[in-house]
Amino acid sequence: MLVYFLLVLSLLFPTVQAQPDPVVTIAFNYVGDLYITDFESEPINLTNSEADEVMPVWSPDGQQIAFLFDPYAPSRGNYSLNVLTLDSGEIQMLADLELTTEAQMAWSPNGEFIAVTLDALFVVEVASGDTHQITISNSVSSPSWSPDSSRLAFQTGGELYLIDPDGRNLQQITRATLNVWQPAYSPVSEDILYLSNSDAETRFDILHLSDGAVTTVVEIDGFDSFMPYWSPNGQHIAFDVYGAAESEVVVRGYADVYVINLDGTGMKSVTLDGRDSFVGWSPDSKYIVYWEGVPGGADGLFYAVSIEDNTRILLKSEGLDLMCAYSNCQNIDIRPAISGGGGQ
Repeated sequence: MLVYFLLVLSLLFPTVQAQPDPVVTIAFNYVGDLYITDFESEPINLTNSEADEVMPVWSPDGQQIAFLFDPYAPSRGNYSLNVLTLDSGEIQMLADLELTTEAQMAWSPNGEFIAVTLDALFVVEVASGDTHQITISNSVSSPSWSPDSSRLAFQTGGELYLIDPDGRNLQQITRATLNVWQPAYSPVSEDILYLSNSDAETRFDILHLSDGAVTTVVEIDGFDSFMPYWSPNGQHIAFDVYGAAESEVVVRGYADVYVINLDGTGMKSVTLDGRDSFVGWSPDSKYIVYWEGVPGGADGLFYAVSIEDNTRILLKSEGLDLMCAYSNCQNIDIRPAISGGGGQ
């Protein structure tokens, strides 16, 4: 147990001088257990149980991990929402919501709430475990919190909505002739990024809640699918590109990762071989972490690439590389910058 605490504390409060640039710690699930690694040391098993623990999501301060828990493995598909505190190893069940791995979770920036969608919308208070089910007529997905945690965006019935954490002030914010989905609040402003499409055309739009204006960041034909991800500083958007055909971007095989500025300028590929999948942003917004390898294949490696000059850094961990072969490490989530001067 002492060794466990020392290893976890070394990841919670890293020594800045000893860390390479970028500083990245990830959580993921592998064969029913939760792991973390900083790519400098081998992955640490946080749960090491016979239960099924999946879908880790970091708290905003980087000190806790929310996850789904089923005491049976393989799972019966009936998960509760649990939280693990890293410095103590304590695990607490927050809510027994009978979830499946189709659920989506979003931790509010102030750390007080976790929104969970699985057809219905639930808001769980982290301190007490009190759960509020918010009744919406249609199936709900893609929860995303405003930077001040006062509002929650989500998708239902082909439109986007806002609501308060207590279920009040439901507001429809799109009335689209196109399909719209995947709302994502800016980490730093009252702007909401979302996708819309018609036929083969897919685009990123930003709704500016301050005045109701909508601007299009990028509009590209020929994509099968791609998803956008804000940088932590709110200045850039990264996205995966799959199977683009007759488009102004080129994908040689399976996927590449692109980055673009909010005004639609500076779009470029930061990966080049068509076998790459976005993992996440580094907390300082300078690097994109991605996995290079054929999906489901035996070989693959993690890299961080600078969005400024495309410099690649191999994030090497032999144990992690073996675990992630054949897509066995799943639901990778990058720890945000640590609150309180913890070094990241």
